[in-house]
Amino acid sequence: MSVPNQTPYIIYNANGLTTVFPFEFYIINVNDIQVSINGTMVTSGYSVSGAGNVGGGDVIFITPPANGSVVMLERVVPTYRLTDYQDNGDLLAGTLNKDFDRLWMAIQRSFIYLGLALRRPLFGGPFDAEGYRIANIGDPVNLQDAATKAFVIDNGNINLARVLRVPESSVGVIPQISARRNRLLAFNDSGNPIAVIPESGSASDVLVELASSEPGKGDALLAVKQPYDGAVSRTQHDKNAESLSVTDFGAKMDGATDDTAALLATVAAASSSGFGVVRLPPGNMIITENVDIPTNTQIIGSGTGVTTITYKGFGPSLFTIGDGMTNPNNVFIRDLLIVVTNRLTGGALISIKNGHNCGVEKVRVFGDYDICVGLYGGPEQFIYKIQNCDLSPGVNSFATILIGDSTGFVQDVFITDSVIAGGASSAGVFLQNCGGVYMSNVDVVGAKKGIAIMPLAGQKVQGSFFSQVLGDTCTEDGFFIEPAAGGKVTDCNFIGCWGSSCGSTSEHSGVRINTITGGKVSSLSFSSLMCTNNKGNGVLITGGNSKGLAFTNPVTTCNSMVGAGAAHGFGIGDGVSGVSIVGGYSGPTDAFGFNNQSYGIFIGAADNITVSGINLLGNTAGGLWVPVGRTNIKVSGCLGVKSSARGVVKLSSGQSSVYVDPALTLPMGSGGGVTVTPTVSTSGNTWWIEYGSGGTDFTIKLSTVAALDYYFSWKADTQYS
Repeated sequence: MSVPNQTPYIIYNANGLTTVFPFEFYIINVNDIQVSINGTMVTSGYSVSGAGNVGGGDVIFITPPANGSVVMLERVVPTYRLTDYQDNGDLLAGTLNKDFDRLWMAIQRSFIYLGLALRRPLFGGPFDAEGYRIANIGDPVNLQDAATKAFVIDNGNINLARVLRVPESSVGVIPQISARRNRLLAFNDSGNPIAVIPESGSASDVLVELASSEPGKGDALLAVKQPYDGAVSRTQHDKNAESLSVTDFGAKMDGATDDTAALLATVAAASSSGFGVVRLPPGNMIITENVDIPTNTQIIGSGTGVTTITYKGFGPSLFTIGDGMTNPNNVFIRDLLIVVTNRLTGGALISIKNGHNCGVEKVRVFGDYDICVGLYGGPEQFIYKIQNCDLSPGVNSFATILIGDSTGFVQDVFITDSVIAGGASSAGVFLQNCGGVYMSNVDVVGAKKGIAIMPLAGQKVQGSFFSQVLGDTCTEDGFFIEPAAGGKVTDCNFIGCWGSSCGSTSEHSGVRINTITGGKVSSLSFSSLMCTNNKGNGVLITGGNSKGLAFTNPVTTCNSMVGAGAAHGFGIGDGVSGVSIVGGYSGPTDAFGFNNQSYGIFIGAADNITVSGINLLGNTAGGLWVPVGRTNIKVSGCLGVKSSARGVVKLSSGQSSVYVDPALTLPMGSGGGVTVTPTVSTSGNTWWIEYGSGGTDFTIKLSTVAALDYYFSWKADTQYS
């Protein structure tokens, strides 16, 4: 049966009596009709007749719908196929017709609802509601959102309450700016607004002049004078001009508004005017672009817990001071907190190039960047300062502070009274190409390498001083000194420094000096060094390109925390030369109640080593280990090291030898270190000495069996005493 062009729904207004409601459209079965009363679908309480009749049928209610209710009968066919056609089966016309009938019924219903949609012409233009209301829309959020009636009324009432109103239906407009500037608002005899000039010298005139922002008016009319002898009067305008605030240029400091333009404008004004100081009041300033700070300009916040800069840009630098070609002087960033929201790559968050007397003071930084503060050289570079700062990187950072690179040598850097954290893959302070670095009272925590001194080929780190500097809780080494081939580290002084709780394997130390790479290290002085609780050695020195390494009164305690006997207080590797250790202590401490250090000092196949006056008691394997046969190694006056012994031994009648163990902790050497003198004549019997394989014991032997008791006086000295 064909599907005629019918309207597949009908709407009735019930009278409370009628129970039969005809419909004049074709349905295939009774489930194809949907019944609703007042918009609510009902599924029971009625029966349907006329299924299969192209002219329709009736819906018969058991109980009449209430008077005034709206009854809607609508054909709703499923939008899925009910019949499955079998391969090679009968294709019956009745079955096909019903399937196609359902398709056309669904299409008719779709076109009915499409006609109810909010539409616009195909060629463009606005949507046309055809005179109908649009209900249940939300309040507007963005500028182009539709506004509800309630929103318009509420906002109109709010704005209306803020304005001057008149009881009349209308009033004339006030004069334009040029006609009302610096004048009083008045009303003429018609009640319309006019602008009048205040009487000269009147209170109104004074108030108008004080409220003016024109040059020579406003705060330029107010005098100020400090209440001290010798103070002079000047205008409030001159006083205000001593510094510029970003709020003078429109900054909101609300943590939501982008204040980049305001900061750039303030910096430009401070530079061009010569005022030189940009003030950041309390609040949170959003910055999205790099800010270049010119010479003789300072950016000063109201305190690290009061003023915040949130950097939401993607460029590597928030602040740049110099580009390597210019020579910025006297540029500082002070008293604020910087928070970085994006991962930054390709440079330093704060970059200083070829500057003179520039730096960062009382600044806290949190974020994931390659470098926090990059200090770069140049032909006119001199004096950089980082003072009273708290700098924390992300897990991907390369270095929190970088000093020098291939672009130039950096000299005279002062880093004081600061906490410098490091990321899992970064160094806290990375010294690459510099000299005259002065670090004092600095705690470097949580870095991969705390203080990394790693010049590349052709670079050097020299003439630098480190006082009370801590390399603490680093994942590898507290202090790491490793010049590349062609690089040099020389003439540096470390006083009262710490390398503690560092490392994850026995290769990681409190202090690591390595020249296996081919670089050279010379003339380093460590005074009162403390290395404790490290996974590997307290101090580890490897490679054959070092000389002049002097340790005075070092303390290395409870290292080898990766496991008992795995490492030492001092580890001096094969090929090392030119190390002096004088005084100090290497052993256990009461802080842990145990000591894993194998030896207090372990010396490999090294030469030109001097050890004196150090306490080496309490280590698991011994105080000191030195291999046999080395030259130019001197050990003296060390507790825990027995280097000399003497005594008398009896070789009994009937025996041809006697064994002597002088209990030395160092070998006597292959050349011998024993002097033996018989106390009675051995005439007719030859005697000699044979040394034990370890070089720490010996045996006195006779050529024939003794006919009587012989006594020998002996003195044993270690090779290195």
